Amino acid sequence: MNILSRTKICLFALLLLAATASKSALAQGTPSYADQSFLEDIFQSDQLQIQASQMAPDKAYSGDVKEFSKNAITVQTQLTAQLTPLGKQMQVSPNQKPSKKERKELAQLAQLSGTNFDTAYVQLMAKAQQRILKEFKSEGSGPNPTMQKLVKDDGPVLTQNYQVLLKIADSHNIPLAK
Repeated sequence: MNILSRTKICLFALLLLAATASKSALAQGTPSYADQSFLEDIFQSDQLQIQASQMAPDKAYSGDVKEFSKNAITVQTQLTAQLTPLGKQMQVSPNQKPSKKERKELAQLAQLSGTNFDTAYVQLMAKAQQRILKEFKSEGSGPNPTMQKLVKDDGPVLTQNYQVLLKIADSHNIPLAK
């Protein structure tokens, strides 16, 4: 089984776990600002990754980058859909837009093609995933049991997805910020 197939299986598991977390969160009380901010960041990152990945079929050079982008669109779209009930419970709209800086990065990405696109796309995706994984680590130590479960269940899957991205970066000699 190749890396992308394993990733797809793990990401499917992530979506099932997110659905479970969403249902259990509906029983929670008033959301904290930290939990709301965390969900806003997830939704915002989902949109950034979807928009960047939508460019890849036409602009990417490498097959593995194109394949990763297709998978990213599916996963981020499903993750947003699965977390929407939790967002509603916590009064967070899933319709978060990328930040002004991220929109500028998307506009720059749109101007590229071929291996230049591959490099910028992988770097952008890695940065977005690094940020979310860092927030997952922080949120996992918070007081909300629903968010702790979400982090515990989804964190390993997101980490594995990031590892696939690192392997793509390594195979194409793409430098990533640490």
